[in-house]
Amino acid sequence: MEININNLETVLRSVIKEELQPVNARLERLEKGQIALEKGQTALEEGQIALGKSQIALEEGQIALGKSQIALVKGQTALKKGQIALQKDVKDIKVQLREIWKDILRFERRIETLEEKVLV
Repeated sequence: MEININNLETVLRSVIKEELQPVNARLERLEKGQIALEKGQTALEEGQIALGKSQIALEEGQIALGKSQIALVKGQTALKKGQIALQKDVKDIKVQLREIWKDILRFERRIETLEEKVLV
């Protein structure tokens, strides 16, 4: 029996191909897994960046809210001072009106007294 080198080579190639087929399939799965892992890593990094930006925006919002609250308290304080000043002004006006009415009553009495003197 004569062994043909070409036949032997073909048989060896076939055997090697058959033996390596599961290894090649596994390598392909590993490559696909590696690609998927890299995509996942990229998505995770992008998510972390987005989260960082959200945290910064939240902190900026909290700072703005704090400033607004301070401005509100200052406004309330100014309003309270204005109300107190207004109440004082009203009180002063009432006192002045009482004095004016007293003056009017005194003038009326004087006029009555003068009228009585003129008529007598």
